Amino acid sequence: MKLWGGRFEQGPSEVFERYSNSLAFDRRLIDADILGSQVFAKALEHEKKVSAAINRLYEMAAADKDYASLPLLQWFITEQVEEEANVGRVLERVRLGGGHPSALLVLDRELGARKGD
Repeated sequence: MKLWGGRFEQGPSEVFERYSNSLAFDRRLIDADILGSQVFAKALEHEKKVSAAINRLYEMAAADKDYASLPLLQWFITEQVEEEANVGRVLERVRLGGGHPSALLVLDRELGARKGD
């Protein structure tokens, strides 16, 4: 598939030609890219549900004047804010990569190299 027509005086640059030539390969990866985006979107949706559940527990503890539980629940809220942010950042990186194989490979390496707490 050529993205360059004959109405211009000069042909495409080498970079554009390489991009144009990679479309067939990129097209084969589109399903994996879409699936990856959907997986992280579902993960973010799940994290938001977890956050809502923890917030409800906090509200119930406060309403019942269960002050001993509030610090623990606040810790969970703080952790959950971080979880949502982490999943959101990964989702944004997946979308920004646009399914390009090298972008997904770099992201995979970075995620694999993360240190646990």
